[in-house]
Amino acid sequence: QLAVTGKDAADVAVLLCGQKLEIHRVERDEEIISRLVVLEARAKDPRRRAATAHRTPFVGDAMDTVPLGDDLGIEASTGLKERLAPYLDQAHAVVLDATEVRRVHTAGLQVLCAFFASRVGTGLSTELRGCNEVLLDAARLLGLGPALGLADGSDQSNATDASTVENAA
Repeated sequence: QLAVTGKDAADVAVLLCGQKLEIHRVERDEEIISRLVVLEARAKDPRRRAATAHRTPFVGDAMDTVPLGDDLGIEASTGLKERLAPYLDQAHAVVLDATEVRRVHTAGLQVLCAFFASRVGTGLSTELRGCNEVLLDAARLLGLGPALGLADGSDQSNATDASTVENAA
C-alpha cells in the first residue's frame, strides 16, 4: 500500500479474536519496498520459477536451522525480518523451525513469504519444518501454503479455523 500510494506511513487496524481492536502504525521502509518490487518481478518470470522451484538439498549439504520462536505476531515481524536477513543469501539450505509457533499474524506470514520468495527466486533451498495446526491453518486460510513450501491445501478434510490467524482479512 505504501509503495503504491507514496505515503510515509499507514495505520493498520487489527481485530484480535473478534473482540479487541488494535491500531498499529506502519512506517514506509524503502529497503522492504525495493525488495518486494524485485521479488514481484521474479515471481512473474515463469522461466525463473520453473528453473529454481524448491530445490531439494543433497545429503551432506550444509544446512542452517533457524528457530522461529513462539510469536509470529505483528509486533514480532520486524524482529523476525532481522533474524532471517543474514540467511537471505547463504548458499546452503536453510530450515525454519516452526515447532514453537503459537501465535500467527498476517504480518509474520508476509515476512516468511518474502524470505521464501527471495531464496527460492535465486535457487536457494528453504524449508519450513515442525508446523503445528496454528501455522498450517493460517497458511491455508490465506492461501500461502505453496509460497511457504507446504502442501497446497487443496485437501479440505480439515476445516480451516479462522481464529488461528490474526488480521486474515
